[in-house]
Amino acid sequence: MKRIASARRAIGARILRNLPEYRFEGDERTPVTLARMKVKEMGIVSPAMIYIKRNEFTTDRFYLSRNGMFGADYVEFNYFNFMELREMFHRMVKEGILSSDLANIELLGPGFEYERYNYEFSFI
Repeated sequence: MKRIASARRAIGARILRNLPEYRFEGDERTPVTLARMKVKEMGIVSPAMIYIKRNEFTTDRFYLSRNGMFGADYVEFNYFNFMELREMFHRMVKEGILSSDLANIELLGPGFEYERYNYEFSFI
């Protein structure tokens, strides 16, 4: 199972790298509050990645979906629960950006049932 989990996370990371990115410097507000404010101010539309640099060592990553904002680590591991990322995965496999071998991983094969998703636990 560990191999499948790490492969799944790697696929999620590759998908997220193909999204538009927005980078901002942090201030005294919490990173998620600042990210929400910037989304509203700039009219950022989903899907997008938002990076908030807190200090020279720490950068917080958020994924903006049509359902709200989520931590990027969670989204990397569970990208298949987000319709727009699932569609992007299939498009990337079709275009040859991602290896077609990835589509045959047991987790993503035709018998795979998408997890029942409860947004209240991961929603930021």
